[in-house]
Amino acid sequence: MSETNIQKSITYTCPRKYFKCPGLYCLPWRLVCNGKWECPGGTDEMQCNNRRCPGKIRCKNSSICISRESLCDSIYDCHLQEDEHFCGINQISNDCPINCSCLLYSIKCENGSLARKDNLKRYASITLKYVKFLNHRRNSILDVFGDPIIIDIKQVEHIAICKQDRYLKSLQILDISGNSVDILHRNCLKCMDNIRAFNVSKNILRLIESYTFNSSGRIQQLDLSQNNLRSLLTHSFSGLVNLISLNLSKNGIVSVSMFSFLKTNIGLIITENFQVCCFKPSLHTSCPVEPLWPHSCGRLLADRVVKVFILLVSSLGIGLNLFASVIIFKKRLIGGKSYDNFIICLSLSDIMCCTSLLIIVTADKIFSTQYLEYEYHWRTNIFCYISCILSIFGNLLSVFAISFLTVTRYLVVRIPVEVKIHDSKLSRICSLSIVLIFIFSISMPLLYFQSAENQQLPTGLCLLLGHGDKSIIAHATTILIILSQSISCVTIPILYYSIIHALHQQIHLFEEPKVSHLTKGNIMPSVFVALTNLVCWIPSSILLCMTLLWKEYPYVLLIWTTMVIVPLNCIINPFVFVYFNILKHSPWSKFRIWAKSWSTEVCLTCWS
Repeated sequence: MSETNIQKSITYTCPRKYFKCPGLYCLPWRLVCNGKWECPGGTDEMQCNNRRCPGKIRCKNSSICISRESLCDSIYDCHLQEDEHFCGINQISNDCPINCSCLLYSIKCENGSLARKDNLKRYASITLKYVKFLNHRRNSILDVFGDPIIIDIKQVEHIAICKQDRYLKSLQILDISGNSVDILHRNCLKCMDNIRAFNVSKNILRLIESYTFNSSGRIQQLDLSQNNLRSLLTHSFSGLVNLISLNLSKNGIVSVSMFSFLKTNIGLIITENFQVCCFKPSLHTSCPVEPLWPHSCGRLLADRVVKVFILLVSSLGIGLNLFASVIIFKKRLIGGKSYDNFIICLSLSDIMCCTSLLIIVTADKIFSTQYLEYEYHWRTNIFCYISCILSIFGNLLSVFAISFLTVTRYLVVRIPVEVKIHDSKLSRICSLSIVLIFIFSISMPLLYFQSAENQQLPTGLCLLLGHGDKSIIAHATTILIILSQSISCVTIPILYYSIIHALHQQIHLFEEPKVSHLTKGNIMPSVFVALTNLVCWIPSSILLCMTLLWKEYPYVLLIWTTMVIVPLNCIINPFVFVYFNILKHSPWSKFRIWAKSWSTEVCLTCWS
């Protein structure tokens, strides 16, 4: 029957898909209320404004009514053709694969397998989780799809999106988070150039090649978080000119090329690495992470005052400690071979710490404003390794020297008759301890380099200390330093309390202590040096505990401890131990004797 089929029989009853002109022929319902007279007298156009469609379906934005039989008959009866939309749903639902649920043009499969016979080409939204593909060629999973709008794939093997050679023109959202994607190759999305959102989070992604997104200029959301990205290469993100948000958080990025974001336009970068923010494509790009002081987007030590302070104080500390060590070694000015050896050890530890800081200042001078570009090379450099060894060795040696120095003073004062300290034996113990400390200081950074994934120290200051560092070697070193400093911070004040208390009792009982004037005169310098080192150890222990327990620390505390307290302490120690002894052979000797005796008497008087 044609579209304007006219039935000659007046008594003929029209089918449900047709409208009967009064006493005449039949018309398709789509010709009723279409603005044209199809029946004599225009009866087909009457009462169209308030027309209802009892038992029929009214077309959208129209007065046209169609019968239910007109749906999905391959004939467009409505102007917007909605009578032929979503046809074949029943057939799709009946063909839904096992372990999958299908609704309209959406399919979701979990914990099952799909074979080649399973047809996924008719679905617009596809979600696959823990699905195994059977009888499919390797790296051809996307070939089984038609032209979907949304693809969400999780825990599926052999995705290989970069090897896709079928053009998916309708694909808008591609979510492949939680899989095993390790590399995004050059022009990876060349066959999916209409993608608006791309999620590659929670994979094992370790490399984004140059020009990966060169043909992906329409991407607006890109999520690369929680992967294993360690470096961003040149032109890694070139071509992303409409990107609203880029998520690079929880990747452990350590190296960023200054041309990574060339030819890009990004609204927001989410990351915890300030290097990424330093190379953001424009000033309009929002990146909330600021460089940690004293770093900047160009230098290792951005603050000129800090650099000058470290340079002057460290150089002065090395000079004073070398001078003090030579004087003590040659003339034995202070008192006793063992005692002098401990003072030399303390001077050596101060020299180590100052040298470590000078290496950092020298590196800042060499790299100048290009430090960020070469940071990875610096943190894997032999000189950074040497700086790390010196800092560990100097720290542990100072704890050893002050602790043994305190113990020897305690034995001399508390048990002057019953206990005799043999210089040769104590010197051998001292030498053996120094050798063990040195071996430990060398082995820990070396083992860390061998065990670390990125083969570099966790901070540009060349310390085994970093945000969220999970290395067993770093933890072992941290625990040892915490224990040594904490035990010393508790025992040294107790021992000196006992020493001063014993001297106070001897003064009351014998009017003159049994110990020699030399030993008595050395008590006050020892106490003072111990206190200055405690001021250095306490914030250091707090810092290390925070790193060990909470995986993070206040960076300002690290800077003040490393760059202010430590170098100042290195200057104070040689002054305290050597100053009065140098005056011993000068015209100021009477003043030296009076000052030393007065300081000790003041200490004892204040104690009483």
